[in-house]
Amino acid sequence: MARSWPSAGYRLPPLLLTNEEAFALSLGLRALRQIGLSAFAPATESALEKLRRVLPDALLESVRTVEDVVAIEPGPWVVSTSVEILIRAATAIRTSKRIRFGYEAIDGAATRRQIEPYALMHTDGRWYLIGHCLTRKAMRTFRLDRVADLAVGTVGFRRPAGFDARKYLEERMPFLSSDYQIDVWIDMPIEVAARSFGPVRVAMEAQEGGTRLRCGRDRLEMFAAMLLSMGRRVVVHSPPELRDTFRELARRAVAAADAEME
Repeated sequence: MARSWPSAGYRLPPLLLTNEEAFALSLGLRALRQIGLSAFAPATESALEKLRRVLPDALLESVRTVEDVVAIEPGPWVVSTSVEILIRAATAIRTSKRIRFGYEAIDGAATRRQIEPYALMHTDGRWYLIGHCLTRKAMRTFRLDRVADLAVGTVGFRRPAGFDARKYLEERMPFLSSDYQIDVWIDMPIEVAARSFGPVRVAMEAQEGGTRLRCGRDRLEMFAAMLLSMGRRVVVHSPPELRDTFRELARRAVAAADAEME
């Protein structure tokens, strides 16, 4: 039997949302840029317009509140990611299908990979794809913004039951896919450092009354500025470029302190 569709002019009943749910939905749609998915902007506006049409007047105020008074801008460390590649990767994980793609390594070398994808995770402004690489015959983590020409295959696989992407990255994340490997000591008890630095991208250990921090970063300015904002003594072990970054920040700070309006 052919499916019967609503006639022209048919109005959907009001969505059964609470005020908090309407606010959360509107805020979530507008926050996509914060996780590197600005390409969703047209779809976001379309979804919000549909939301406005079906929400009762009492709940439209929550949507208007987000639009009028909440400003959301992505941080400078957020890396834009292809929505199409993200959707394809997520689909392959859900359907347990192998994928192939081109990948730009940290040294700029171009490679081709075939993997069994296990999970996607967003952290520190980047999307990561985790899976078993058939090319390297080992678990690997890939920066999704460095993935190109991703194709979902027809060969299936069995995803490990209970795979915990967060735990996996916490154990391996600090040094993954970064231009600089940072090793510093900060005059801060490790208990305080643990509350000040994200556990996923920073490895910490107590040392000489302070904390030894090791991590990987693509940009040194943000990390150097964050260390300075702690107001603690810092000793740089590596890389030497971090020392140069501190000197440049100091030069800019002095220039800003001495600057006057013309």
